[in-house]
Amino acid sequence: MKAYTGRLAWGLAALSLSVTCAGIALVLLNPAGLPLNDPNGSAWIDYLESLMFPIVGALVAWKQPNNPVGWMLLLYSLAQATVVLISAYAQHGVLIDPGSLPGAGGAAWASTWLWILPLLLIPLVLLHFPNGRLPSPGWRWFRRLCGLPAALLVAPALAWLGKPARKYFLLEGGNLLGEEWAAPLLTGVFATLLLSVLVSLLSMVVRYRRSGQKERQQLKWIMLAVGLLVASGVWEGFLPGFSHLQAAVGAVAFAGIPASMGIAILRYRLYDIDLI
Repeated sequence: MKAYTGRLAWGLAALSLSVTCAGIALVLLNPAGLPLNDPNGSAWIDYLESLMFPIVGALVAWKQPNNPVGWMLLLYSLAQATVVLISAYAQHGVLIDPGSLPGAGGAAWASTWLWILPLLLIPLVLLHFPNGRLPSPGWRWFRRLCGLPAALLVAPALAWLGKPARKYFLLEGGNLLGEEWAAPLLTGVFATLLLSVLVSLLSMVVRYRRSGQKERQQLKWIMLAVGLLVASGVWEGFLPGFSHLQAAVGAVAFAGIPASMGIAILRYRLYDIDLI
C-alpha cells in the first residue's frame, strides 16, 4: 500500500511539474517571453512556488499517506500549474496568434474562474498543519465555509460564458463585460478568501497555545514563512517604487511556506519522519 501511495504521490508531483513546464513553454512564445499582464518583467519568479509545492507535497504524502497536508499541497501545485497553462494557452491563442490554437476561447473563459481553485487550498493547508487534524472538532464549521469563495464565483463565471474571447482579458482591468451586478459577488469572493486565510492563521495560533514543545517548534517554521510573506505584502503596499524587487521577494516568501514545511520535516521529525 505504501509503495502504491508513494508512486501516486510522486506521479502527481511529476504531472504538476510537467504541466508547469508546458505553461512556461507557452509563456516563452509571447513576444516578451513573459505573461502579458506582467509589466514589471518579474513573473518568472512566480514559478518558484510551482517547484516547491509538488516536491514537498510528494515527500509528505509518500511518508505519511494518511496525512491530508501532503495531498493538499500536491493538489494545490497541480491546480496552480493548470491555471498557468490554461492562461498561457488562452493568451497565445487569442491575443498573440489568434486562431492558432483550438479551444483558446474556452480556455480564456476558464481562466476567469479557475484561479480560485488553488487559492481555496491555502487556508485548508494552514488549518490542518502540522498533523493533518483540525485544532479541535469545533473548527469543522470553518472547514465547510472555505468553499464559499468558489460558490460566490459561480454566477459571474456562468454570466461571462459565451463572451467574445478577447474581452475576457479586460476583466483584469476591472471591466465586468456588462455584468455590473457581479461586482458585489466578486468583492465577496476576495473578502471571503482573505477572511478564510486570516481565520486559518488564527487557528495556528490556537493550535500553538494548546500544543506541546515539539509541535510548537514545528509551527514556528511556517509561522516564520507566513510572517515574511506578510512583511513583503506590507512593503509592496506602503513603499511603492520597487515593483520588480517586491514581486520577486513576495514570490520567494510564498515559496517559503512549503519550504518551511520541508525544513520542519528534516529538522523536527514532522509527521514522525526522521530524515536526518
